Amino acid sequence: MSYCPSISPGWQDFLPGISSIADGRRTSYARSPQAVSSINSQFDGSLPLPFSSLWSVVPTTGESPSSRSGQTVIYWPEENSIISCYGRNPDDTFSKAFWKFSIHDQKWEKLPIKKVKPRAACGSAIIGNKLRFFGGITSSQFVSDLHYIDLDTCECVYPVTTGESPPACALPLVAYYHPYLIVWGGTSGTNLSNFHRLNVVENHWERINTEFVGRQGACGAIIGSSLFIFGASSPMSILELDLTSFTFSLVPTTGIEPPHGLECLTTVAVGSTCMAFETIGLTSKTKLYVFDTDRYNWMCYSVPLSDESDKECTPKLIFYLPYDRKLVALCEGDGTSSNPLTELNIGRSIATLNQRLDLLSML
Repeated sequence: MSYCPSISPGWQDFLPGISSIADGRRTSYARSPQAVSSINSQFDGSLPLPFSSLWSVVPTTGESPSSRSGQTVIYWPEENSIISCYGRNPDDTFSKAFWKFSIHDQKWEKLPIKKVKPRAACGSAIIGNKLRFFGGITSSQFVSDLHYIDLDTCECVYPVTTGESPPACALPLVAYYHPYLIVWGGTSGTNLSNFHRLNVVENHWERINTEFVGRQGACGAIIGSSLFIFGASSPMSILELDLTSFTFSLVPTTGIEPPHGLECLTTVAVGSTCMAFETIGLTSKTKLYVFDTDRYNWMCYSVPLSDESDKECTPKLIFYLPYDRKLVALCEGDGTSSNPLTELNIGRSIATLNQRLDLLSML
């Protein structure tokens, strides 16, 4: 899964006069007028804090990518690196630059990728050493080309496919579950409900019928054989996509779920839980919502920023590093020329959460 960060919260018009598209895959509408006004009050209802550490700035060296809206950011586990690419520049031009950040070396490196077309708001998924893209938007149109980058050779490939491919769109939900690349929703001026899967071995597209209305810019996480989808341009809470039957179901949830009027949400899978982060309304904390997929229950926590992190940026795009048991976040600061990184050690916190879930299992 990938995320499209924004330079500033709210809406940006990627195609002036044609359509207004949410700049990011984490923005959603409130279910009712009261939902937005009660966002700040929900911060007072969080559970006792199990997180003993703070978000702290990761020191980096060398040149780094500049801030862009609608860029694609994705974690590459094989190389323990973060890839940042595409997006719209502050001068309204579109970027085709690719950058890699090594977690081990704490250094950015610009990748010599060729044959790519500038765009923003793509959907993407990483499969081994291949970063696959679908959709996006340029200065004049929505795009539907499927392509992938071989991250070892820096080669760009546009594979020839058969079957019915998805329509041109921006902000589709894209995920991978062997052997299928899944593409759902997105927007081409209005929300799309098209649901397609690509067999990456045979390069064959197949359209799957569904009655669920698509969302533009949804976020999600795969746990087991299910893709749990949250938020974006729909007032519904959690959708569960069974990746064996490819059927959707609406999940009734309990607990303190994230407000539907939120901005700046990303989701990661940790064990049997989805962790969703958002930062609306606070400058010294981030809110963490933990979704227990066994009980369909939301829990809410506050995670402070260190003084240094608070001055530098607000953590928004989160990646989980299972071997280090920490979260790494790409930050977004108002007026910053680059994207700083912060990290949060959560090893002890995960143990606390697991203990709480074990106690619930005994009840």
